[in-house]
Amino acid sequence: MDDRRSGFSKINTFGSLLYRDGQYAGAVRYLKKSVEAQKGRGSVADWAFLAMAYHRLKQPTEARTALHRANELAKEVSPDWQSQVEIRALLEEAQLELSLPAP
Repeated sequence: MDDRRSGFSKINTFGSLLYRDGQYAGAVRYLKKSVEAQKGRGSVADWAFLAMAYHRLKQPTEARTALHRANELAKEVSPDWQSQVEIRALLEEAQLELSLPAP
């Protein structure tokens, strides 16, 4: 894994962990850093977790925009089956999260 990829991958992982721990504002900060480290493109995971974190923070416009971006990037993902399964599961989780009322 090259250094640039592992750099933003670590930032994404930390942001995802913060989301899972209920620290939504921190998750948004780190996930946005991950997107920035990828020259604004980000990954499907960055955007899906951003969508869910924004939803939890009661920011519906940002949540929908992030989910849309995640879905668009998912169309460009590697055709290997493992990536497809992981991405599909994460996108389904994000879609379900956004269909529920924000806590």
